[in-house]
Amino acid sequence: LVILDEAHEFSTSGSAQQKAAHRLAQLPRVPVIALTGSLMGGYASSLFANAWALSRRFRSQFDLDEKPSFVTRYGYRKLLVTPTAAKPLPGTRSYGRQSDRTDGDGFEIRQLGEAPGVLPLYILEHILPTGLVMHKGDLDEELPPCSEEPTPVRTSPDDFLDAKLLAEFSRLRAALVSRIHADRGTERAGLLWGAMSELPSYLDLANEECGPFVIRYPDEAGGEEVASGFAFPASWRSPKERWLLAELRAELRTGLNAGRRAIVFLRHTGNRGFLRRLHRLIAEDLEQAPTFLDPAKVPTGVRERWLNEVIVGGCRVLLVHPKAVQTGLNNLTAFHTAIWFEGPDYDARVTRQANGRPHRIGQTEPVRLIYPYYADTLQKAALDLVARKITASLQVDGLSLAGALEAAGALSEEDRLHATAALAIGQALYRAATGGGVSR
Repeated sequence: LVILDEAHEFSTSGSAQQKAAHRLAQLPRVPVIALTGSLMGGYASSLFANAWALSRRFRSQFDLDEKPSFVTRYGYRKLLVTPTAAKPLPGTRSYGRQSDRTDGDGFEIRQLGEAPGVLPLYILEHILPTGLVMHKGDLDEELPPCSEEPTPVRTSPDDFLDAKLLAEFSRLRAALVSRIHADRGTERAGLLWGAMSELPSYLDLANEECGPFVIRYPDEAGGEEVASGFAFPASWRSPKERWLLAELRAELRTGLNAGRRAIVFLRHTGNRGFLRRLHRLIAEDLEQAPTFLDPAKVPTGVRERWLNEVIVGGCRVLLVHPKAVQTGLNNLTAFHTAIWFEGPDYDARVTRQANGRPHRIGQTEPVRLIYPYYADTLQKAALDLVARKITASLQVDGLSLAGALEAAGALSEEDRLHATAALAIGQALYRAATGGGVSR
């Protein structure tokens, strides 16, 4: 029996790893099981090498040098369609005495290369006859329950600084909305969508320890300042910080016998002042310092071993960026509660994969996924938007969002995806802030 794990890694044409795997897969009368959570690398061509090595049926249709023919049959192509001079645009119909030209005439079509995606016909003809798709839901009976808890955080009516926090946020929102509106129809239109997507973060970073919160144009557009937020004193604890500490106290102290642990997901781990502040507050309140997983100091290859060491060492609270743990780690089942302190990542794929780390095979305790947000603010609107993205991804891809993004050719462009998601969130938050409602 030959078992090829992470089979997508054997799709790189000509690599020694691919040659060895495919040679083993073609041993006579030896059964082969290929396992992968990411069958496709975005383009139909990424399927060819493994399909040819693993499927006799596939080899009967294509020779080893016929990848272009395979892409033509099952993939997509990018086309540049250009109207030719003095002729109508695509779709124009002309008949009778003037012209016999029909749809398709009057413009030039040039092929630019392969486009992302694969036709469903390939799945029907070559995946379903030989493949078995297992969903995480198929294992629910073997896993403890997992609850997702959107949690509104409210300010104290007796705290002057609580009221000032919301007032400052409203002022910043008004200034940014006004500038975005003024830029419409100019060369600056759309340059502040990224700033709009970051605006909800002010409520979590509005402290002098975190440094100044400044809304400005991108550096490539001159970096002009639009507005800056008030920095609250280090001695004051914001409503969400107070909520976090109370939640950790309740979760960890009531679960001491069971050894419960908590992950606190943070998006602004690059802000060292913000990180130091949360570290200090948790250490003071719980009388036990949290542990921060710094990807710059703990590379991917040793990350699981590093986590094993800190878990054995008694770590009860882990501070981490979700992207640092979204794939490749199996020991986060030692943690039972995940708190998205700054809200879920705008890339729904990151949120889903990070949530899957504690709730997977090996988990023995109920898992809680908690999303705190300031009630009646754009943090709630952002949470709703990401939740809708996740719901849509589940409808499209029953196995994981990564599969859907791969089918769209997006998985290899993580940074661009994240930036695009942030811009889309910024546009949607602008509509929410101006009374346009929250859309998908």
